[in-house]
Amino acid sequence: MSMMKRAATGAKGTNSFSESIKYGYLPSPSSIEYEGIFYDYYWETLEENEKSFKSNYSSAISKDPFSGEKEHYIGIGLTGKLDGDGLYKHGGRPVLNLVITLDVSGSMGSSFGGKEENTAKIEVAKQSILALLENLKDNDRFALILFHNEADVIQKLDHWKSINQGKLKEQILNIKAGGGTNLSKGIQTSTDLYAQLPNDDTNMNRIIFLTDMVPNQGDTDGRALLETAKKNVNAGIYTTFIGIGVGLKIPRKFTENS
Repeated sequence: MSMMKRAATGAKGTNSFSESIKYGYLPSPSSIEYEGIFYDYYWETLEENEKSFKSNYSSAISKDPFSGEKEHYIGIGLTGKLDGDGLYKHGGRPVLNLVITLDVSGSMGSSFGGKEENTAKIEVAKQSILALLENLKDNDRFALILFHNEADVIQKLDHWKSINQGKLKEQILNIKAGGGTNLSKGIQTSTDLYAQLPNDDTNMNRIIFLTDMVPNQGDTDGRALLETAKKNVNAGIYTTFIGIGVGLKIPRKFTENS
């Protein structure tokens, strides 16, 4: 038997792995990431016609082909009545009271790969926010908060049609990273904005919290951040956490007590 040469593959390298075998190259086992395996498969998404949001769970157990140890997997599917054509069937998405809360601490100025030529995390976050703004409607309300050591309200919660959109976009483009990271300041300032809304307001309340999750002041393990988000649900305020460069890790004590 002739010796096979080794070839490396990336995070989505299952296709490259197969091609390497075909042409006589043996990829290293460590070069195949879990993401690459998952990327090669799909799971059926169930339809939901009544609820705006519903989660579906499935599980699996598989043996590691090298160690023989059992590995446990859980799949979480998120569906809702507004998915796909349902968005038009139910008259479009609800009107939003949206607060964007952006981490602008010093760590957000670093790149994803740690190399100077790579795009900084803060730049990716800024472009993501600008893309989101294109989907706002006149009757939506929008606010922007930047946080580091403290939290600053750049745009108060106001109807999108009443905001100077050109000026706002220019402000976003000029955002710079610097300072420490105080997660509690960000989430509490965001929460306080909703107290300014009229009592008869029936819009959907949503905070989108963007951070690389490298806190060094106040709440340094994320517990207080998630506790506040949990309490907000009872007030009809929902939070979406988006990890910029680093996945958000939920503290074990939080999951045990919730």
